[in-house]
Amino acid sequence: MAELPKVKYSGKIREIKIGKPGCEITVGGETAYNFYSFEGKTPNAPKLALQVLDIVPEEWAAEALAPFKDVLGDPVAWAKKCVDEYKADAVCLWLTGTDPNGKNLSAEHAAKVAKEVAEAINVPLIVWGTSSDVKNTEVLKAVAEACAGLNVVIGPVTEGNYKQVGAAAIAYKHTVAANTPIDINLAKQLNILLENLGVPNDKILVDPTTGGVGYGMEYCYSIMERIRQAALTQNDDKLQYPIINNVAEEVWKTKEAKLSTDADPKLGEAGTRGINLEAITALSALQAGSDLLILRHPKTLEHIRKYISSIMVETTLDAMGVDLKLIEAAAPKAEPAAAKPAAAAPKPAEKPAPAPAPPKAAEPKEEKAPPVTKPAAPKAAAKPAVEEEEAIMGLTKDDVQGLKEMVGFFKALKTAMGADAPVAKAEGPAVVAPPPKKKEVGPADWTQYAIDTPTIEGLKKADREGYTTAFHRARTMTACPIGKGGTCCKICNMGPCRVLPPKGKDETPEERKKRTGLCGATPETIAARNFARMVAAGAAAHSDHGRHVAHTFLHAAKGELPDYQIKDIPKLFAIAMDYDIPTEGREIKDIAIDVGKRALQQYGQQDGEILNVKRAPLKRQEIWKQEGVIPAGIDRPVVEVMHMTHMGVNQEMEHIIRLATKCSLADGWGGSMIATDLSDILYGTPVPILGKVNLGCMKEDTVNIIVHGHEPSLSEIIVQAVQDPEMIAYAKSKGATGGISLGGICCTSNEILMRHGIPVAGNYLQQEIAVITGALEAIVVDVQCVMQGLAELAKCFHTQVVTTSPIAKMQGAYKHYSYDERYGLETAKAIVKDAIDNFPNRDKNKVSIPTEQQDMVVGFSHETISYMLGGMFRASYRPLNDNIINGRVRGLAGIVGCGNARVKNDYLHVELAKELIKNDVLVLTTGCSAIALGKAGLLTPEASKYCGAGLAEVCETVGIPPCLHMGSCVDNSRILMAATAVVRDGGLGDDISDLPAVGCAPEWMSEKAVSIGQYFVASGVYVLFGVGFPTINEDVCTNYLFKDIEKTYGGRWDFVEKDPYEMAKRIIAQIDAKRKALGIDKARERVLMDMAMRREIAG
Repeated sequence: MAELPKVKYSGKIREIKIGKPGCEITVGGETAYNFYSFEGKTPNAPKLALQVLDIVPEEWAAEALAPFKDVLGDPVAWAKKCVDEYKADAVCLWLTGTDPNGKNLSAEHAAKVAKEVAEAINVPLIVWGTSSDVKNTEVLKAVAEACAGLNVVIGPVTEGNYKQVGAAAIAYKHTVAANTPIDINLAKQLNILLENLGVPNDKILVDPTTGGVGYGMEYCYSIMERIRQAALTQNDDKLQYPIINNVAEEVWKTKEAKLSTDADPKLGEAGTRGINLEAITALSALQAGSDLLILRHPKTLEHIRKYISSIMVETTLDAMGVDLKLIEAAAPKAEPAAAKPAAAAPKPAEKPAPAPAPPKAAEPKEEKAPPVTKPAAPKAAAKPAVEEEEAIMGLTKDDVQGLKEMVGFFKALKTAMGADAPVAKAEGPAVVAPPPKKKEVGPADWTQYAIDTPTIEGLKKADREGYTTAFHRARTMTACPIGKGGTCCKICNMGPCRVLPPKGKDETPEERKKRTGLCGATPETIAARNFARMVAAGAAAHSDHGRHVAHTFLHAAKGELPDYQIKDIPKLFAIAMDYDIPTEGREIKDIAIDVGKRALQQYGQQDGEILNVKRAPLKRQEIWKQEGVIPAGIDRPVVEVMHMTHMGVNQEMEHIIRLATKCSLADGWGGSMIATDLSDILYGTPVPILGKVNLGCMKEDTVNIIVHGHEPSLSEIIVQAVQDPEMIAYAKSKGATGGISLGGICCTSNEILMRHGIPVAGNYLQQEIAVITGALEAIVVDVQCVMQGLAELAKCFHTQVVTTSPIAKMQGAYKHYSYDERYGLETAKAIVKDAIDNFPNRDKNKVSIPTEQQDMVVGFSHETISYMLGGMFRASYRPLNDNIINGRVRGLAGIVGCGNARVKNDYLHVELAKELIKNDVLVLTTGCSAIALGKAGLLTPEASKYCGAGLAEVCETVGIPPCLHMGSCVDNSRILMAATAVVRDGGLGDDISDLPAVGCAPEWMSEKAVSIGQYFVASGVYVLFGVGFPTINEDVCTNYLFKDIEKTYGGRWDFVEKDPYEMAKRIIAQIDAKRKALGIDKARERVLMDMAMRREIAG
């Protein structure tokens, strides 16, 4: 006997009992989707409740009032009528009289009515509040107490009142209806919060919010469906709760339900219109997974009850009378597995024997009703486009075959159910392939996703407790292969247009010409536009950071910001000279004001050249002038890129890249360099300092605060605030005996680390792990690389997420400050005080702070490196040049950039660095890469044990680590200046492109990395990316960036996906090629001459 194709489910919905003892009903318990009786069990049919109000309704439609006109003033009589006359499974008491925007009746009134109704009926009671969380908190707590022990369903319980109402539900043994605004993640999060609060998991119903038909029901349906899919097919126990839907309120408040027939005749009879709307909405909710519906009209309840009774009948092939021959005919030919042969089966061309013959209508050649269309013969080969679509969707051949068989089956089923003539019984069982199983993600081995112990342990804790992080999302969410490779154009509404190359075969020029967007845009134009827009976004981010620093600098110079002072006078004079600002005989204040004004002027400048390009080697400046890529100002190139990549503007690939290059130079030699220089003057130029890195910086006995982002203006002042004796004393008064611990994440951490020695808690991908420790009172964020998931994750703990930038707010954050430097210390202290006040809210049962911390030496500005190599009075890069020439140092490599959750976190950074220093390559590092190397112990002088003999000798002699921490991501401009200084000190060519130096971002993710990479390429550097490249799906543009661009700028791009050893191999090959071009490919020892040798030379 054949069976319907079945999906195997891994989860089950919890069974929840509601109602007072002796009158309980059970909802939930499904092991398959609602009414899929052929796949699983629905032990408890959905239940139907009718709505009762605590006051006489004022705005109900006449049709809804009519059935209850004799009891409207008496909630108890109304409730009893719902049960006795209309046979409702439950009653929902809607406390509309307590609405603060209406009658605003008291909590005592609500409690009295609720108790009277609950005691008068022999079915469960649902008590529903209003839209005000504040009023609901007061009202529902009173109701819970009055109805103690009656197991009332109380709701809506929301994120705003779950603690108070949830606690009342626990105390008085009620069930809660957890309400969230149409979002699966918010629904799951609220369930977690309720569980963590202590609400038993047999006392929770999910209310995902309901929309009436025509008023968002389709979106509500999709969310409910996703909740049920996650619960049943992914075994997500945080969503395995029955669903309750308040259909009544959502449907009957619509104008269509309220309008009389005369008001709008074309809408139909008012007497049935509202009932039909409510019934259709209720049916939709049932199909999506609802277990408990709140309805208003008894007729609706009658219709829905009949529907439930009919659809709960078990579904089988026999019950439907399906002719299995039709299934065989419609399904693609496949070898039956263990199919039983039919006894004495006739050949297709022969007529059946007379005795057992079925009706002639069943004979294939003569059949007329029902008509059966045979499937077309399969084609010899699928079209490349189809194969391409299947590959993109991740479908295997088995998946495709299974889908085809399912389609064939349901076509046959449709034909059979619609046939007028009787259908002959099948002579033998047909073999129908089951549908493909949905790929399920098993438990993670987090050692395959990170190398850092605190991160791994944090992810394990997230699994145990049901939290979600970027690592979890990366496991289940596949990156779009079309967009990732640059071949999707979405800059106009005729698209998005996909221009993927064919797979598995070469493309002729004629075929390539046909592969365009709707407007005719070629693949290389599309890829170049996408690349240019990433450059513009990255340049805008860095340059706006620089603008913010310059703005703060100017006001501090004017004396308008009492919490900020100029700290590095020598660098102020140096930058003033670069800006052509006179310094002789002038006051420091006046010089600083002019520097600030000149810096800000660079942003809006429309003509000429940005000032910092003249700091580049002369040969490099000539190349830029020849190519026309020197920016006039910082902002204008960003606008030009956005304009020229608009539909129908720039349509020549090389020219698009040229303008993107100008934009990137406005970043590297403009905005980023301004940010670095002015930050050094205002906050102090970094010098080597001992710091610590990793989450062990957090302590159980201290108030823990983390600053995260990129702009240092507020974090600098928070450093002052946490060191204030009054703040420390206040923290101790709240129970934090150890005072206050401050740490940093991402580039803000680099800023305060290298100037103050404040420890680094972690890099980009550890921001969520810090929250999961359960010991973080506040995370204070500004701009860039801040995950929105922080806000929702923080709600599972006591952590406050505080946003501070005027351009960056976050939904669900604890508080937002639009930071104004004029009130710097006042704002910082307010933030710190909030964190201290939050310390008593820490749940000790959730605290798990890692102990790991690693020492590191940081703060190597290009000025500091020069000083360490040559001393105070003869600071120079010449000793480094000499050691490169003699071969002790093979070359220089900048390892920079982000972390990326799609690769093993920190692994590429660390393994690449180890491989390079083993081969005598000195590493310069910034950003999250620097933090990764710090955690691995590569930022200490002791790391010379990993080095080759030559580099180890240099590091031990000078006393430096083999990997030099140079700051945050805007501080990549320090690497540009270091490279320029190496050129100027001689012996290694006359341009940056001559140096045995490379750049690499092994785990990049931000658009800023693309801008950084392009300005390094334009400065003459070989740049290698890992984890994807923005144009990799398009060969012409990629070949230009990887090869031809080198002829113009002396630098080029390269790409290795996820192999640090292949990355190292290519980097070393590039360094060796540069050494050979310089004629230093063979080691040459420096000879120290004694007096005799000198006399001999003198003759």
